Amino acid sequence: MIRFLIRRVGQAILVLFVASIAVFLLFFVGPGPNQVARTFAGRLATPARILQIKHALHLDQPLWLQYLHWLGNLLQGNLGYDYYKGQSVNTVVAQGLPETASLVLGAAILWIDAMSMWVFET
Repeated sequence: MIRFLIRRVGQAILVLFVASIAVFLLFFVGPGPNQVARTFAGRLATPARILQIKHALHLDQPLWLQYLHWLGNLLQGNLGYDYYKGQSVNTVVAQGLPETASLVLGAAILWIDAMSMWVFET
């Protein structure tokens, strides 16, 4: 039983690691560092602002170092900075948390109700 649990936890860690690499590559490497910085800066951004964002996101460093910075911030709970809204992503997520929680709670109630009806019918 313990062996099974250790194996499953190891597999979960491996899946999370591979998923983190996929997400990183999708968002930061796919379009290229210049396009990522330009997108975050907005259409009317100056070249100096684009360079500032590139530096803040470590896009001017080697790929492996970019990933380590991104992963380190993620593990510390730092989700980054929303350049569109001008605030931390953590703040944006916290602002949407009540609505999200109410949707999750409502869906859970409906799921429990549906499951209880299915259990009692069989």
